Amino acid sequence: MDFTNFCLLSVVVKEKKQMFSGTRYASRFMSRGCGSMSKYSNKDLLTKSILKDNSTPTQANIEGNLPLWLSGELLRTGPAVFEVGKDQMRHFFDGYAMLLRFTIKEGNVTYQSRFLNSDAYTKAFKQNRIVCSEFGTVSYPDPCKNIFHRFMSKFTVEEMSDNGNVNILPIADELYASSETQNLCKLDLETLKSTEKVNLYSRNNIAVHTQTAHPHIEADGTVYNLGTAFSGRSCYKIVQFDPSNGFEGKHPSHTMQLHSTTVGTEPDTDLVLPTGTSCRAVLKSDGCVHCYSEVLLDTGIELPRINYKEYNGKPYRYAYGISKGFGELLKLDVEDRTAVSWSEEGCFTAEPVFVPKPGANDEDDGVVLSTVLDVREGKLPYLLILDGKTFKEICRAVVPAEKWCLSLHGLFVSKF
Repeated sequence: MDFTNFCLLSVVVKEKKQMFSGTRYASRFMSRGCGSMSKYSNKDLLTKSILKDNSTPTQANIEGNLPLWLSGELLRTGPAVFEVGKDQMRHFFDGYAMLLRFTIKEGNVTYQSRFLNSDAYTKAFKQNRIVCSEFGTVSYPDPCKNIFHRFMSKFTVEEMSDNGNVNILPIADELYASSETQNLCKLDLETLKSTEKVNLYSRNNIAVHTQTAHPHIEADGTVYNLGTAFSGRSCYKIVQFDPSNGFEGKHPSHTMQLHSTTVGTEPDTDLVLPTGTSCRAVLKSDGCVHCYSEVLLDTGIELPRINYKEYNGKPYRYAYGISKGFGELLKLDVEDRTAVSWSEEGCFTAEPVFVPKPGANDEDDGVVLSTVLDVREGKLPYLLILDGKTFKEICRAVVPAEKWCLSLHGLFVSKF
């Protein structure tokens, strides 16, 4: 959660009645630009709570030719539960998390899902109400308390949620489900259960109130993330974690003030001059940095991914993402500004994950994985595998499950 989102959350707390419901938000977002998909874009299909998980691994039916070299685990997380008792989540991003796991080995795929047993989820269903505030949903005081305690609760700081419905983070040899608070859930990969609620920042004496769910990870496992600290002098903090130390003890925290400037640089000077693009960052006379973007594609693209394993921090040519309200997958060529797409009527795609082929020489030599929710009557969800070069379907692994969550982010872990 960045500073802007924190301000939005503050407004929601004060003006709860003006916040539209998460189901209406999601329906509007999903149907935006979907064309023929719009008839499937409604709250019953997308933001109605999933009532059952699939904690026992289930064999998927393979349609097509699954590459034998593809071996590992695709892990995903996303919002799945939007009602607790009489309480309703007010935003799509607030749903209690469901974890998805696809195990790919020797031409076979098994599927497993589980509701994340976070403290927020466990307390909510124990008390039959929303206990922890989320991104756009504010919890209410415990009705079992007397009027004095309910009044005093307005002046206490509520613990932030550990509802890890945004991303799964690899840190050292461990995996964590994360939102954008500082509280993470350590995961058991085999069972998908949360084994521990962890605050890496307080553990290391780093004053951070929120963090992004999108850290950068170096080849050696070093993790860099951006956090925010709110006080009289609010600031961003770039935090580095060294996996060789097991994430114990204090680690370096680099602070960058919100309204900083560059010493010794003349006004109206280009601070960054990247090659192959018209993007610019210019220091103005008022001390602010003005950023100028370049439009690569007329249509929108979200949840972008690259061949991260081989091209993180290097010049790259191809990016993969979603478009048309989760109704389309895109492969974008950032050099010639063209794109190819995959879509199927009634199907909602998730963030594409590129997996390089072992020993590949070309940047796009590999496969693209995406979980697909087919909402047409009688249809089942499936894991889609596309050729990284042609962006044509290689195969799909159809899962005998009624529905899974529309996952936001995840990762592929190579193994076996």
